[in-house]
Amino acid sequence: MSATLVCPLDGTVVADAAEPAPGTCPGCGAVFAGGGTSPPEAVARALADWGVEGDADVVARRLFETDPGDPPAPALAITSDRRDGFYLWWVFARGGPAAAVAHLTGAAPPA
Repeated sequence: MSATLVCPLDGTVVADAAEPAPGTCPGCGAVFAGGGTSPPEAVARALADWGVEGDADVVARRLFETDPGDPPAPALAITSDRRDGFYLWWVFARGGPAAAVAHLTGAAPPA
């Protein structure tokens, strides 16, 4: 199966005609992970992949309530890929996943 995935932080195509896999945006350097069938599932997968603690439901909800700030501030954003059939959700983190989650949720930044 093939899909197109575009970074929601800078518009760079990170996967085209290949199945997306966690990686790094070549445009802005944001890391991305997820691939879930729902936003909370994508967030849970991304947090696990990054080794970051957080409530996936809370983070997913906040992703739809706020817009990412301008660089260089840490930011978290979510998007779906484009494919034939059911799309998957992906989470992008600029400024390090732990810092981006803390910034989004208002938690204390990681030490």
